[in-house]
Amino acid sequence: MKQRILGGGAIVCSAMVMYGWAQSSTSNFNLGNCVGEFAKKLSGRSQAENQAQERCVPITLPKLSQVPEQLSIPSLSRASKVPPAMESMYAELLAQAHASADADRIAEAITIVAGIPKNSQHHGVAQQLQEDWSQELLERATNRYQQADMPMAMTMLNAIPQTSQRYDRATELRDRWQQQTTALDQALAAKDIGDWTSVIAALGTLEGTDLYHSALVQQLLQQATQKRFEPDAALMQLATTAATASSQEIPLSIPSTIPSTVSIDPVPQPTNLVVALDQALEWARPTPVSPSVPSKAPKREAMVNTTHSAIDSLTKGLLQ
Repeated sequence: MKQRILGGGAIVCSAMVMYGWAQSSTSNFNLGNCVGEFAKKLSGRSQAENQAQERCVPITLPKLSQVPEQLSIPSLSRASKVPPAMESMYAELLAQAHASADADRIAEAITIVAGIPKNSQHHGVAQQLQEDWSQELLERATNRYQQADMPMAMTMLNAIPQTSQRYDRATELRDRWQQQTTALDQALAAKDIGDWTSVIAALGTLEGTDLYHSALVQQLLQQATQKRFEPDAALMQLATTAATASSQEIPLSIPSTIPSTVSIDPVPQPTNLVVALDQALEWARPTPVSPSVPSKAPKREAMVNTTHSAIDSLTKGLLQ
């Protein structure tokens, strides 16, 4: 009978503890209040039963976050040790993580060590490896970003876990790089349709960043600048066609000599004339006028006729 009563009291105590654990708002109060309620219902029980209930009175209900440690349940306690078989499995996980890292699969290695719990003796090593590999991923992502390999850079940043100390830095870089990736995608889309003005405008928003100095962006910017200021392709085609057509026209040929059937007599050579010098001087000598005999001034017509006669006589003499 006493065994049954004691068992009943233990059941009541266990029920009170589990009830208080589930109700966090009632944490850290004395269990005697709850026992008093049950004592009213069990007032008809024996004194031995009441003594069994009083054993629960000094027990205080802990906070919800401390329940596993206070109850000392091995499966729930963070301080409990992991069985040797599990520790062996975690040791194998560390070996697999090292192999993945050596094979240049850093993200996979981080995922493997993230599964080792805190109560494992290998947790400290796993945590240090996670930090080292997260830093390496951060450096590799930065290198890919400087090469304008944005998809790979973003993938590496996403592989850094939230439990890593580098997670905040990775989040900051991811947000910044995402905006720059959008600008680069806009420039590439404009290039595909030949909108070189939009290409230059989109790349201009990247100025001052490491991505702006990457080989891809600089080559794209140079190409866009050249295409932007070169002549229109349609006009160049039209000019080329016109030049080709003009070069194919038959030029007008002008002969160097003009044939003619008309005969032209040669120019006669001048002949030497025989001049009687004495006679010419005689003709040219003026007739003296006697001053003593006044004479009337010859008329103008007579003077002209005389001059003409003298010239005719001189000409005839030269031709003879």
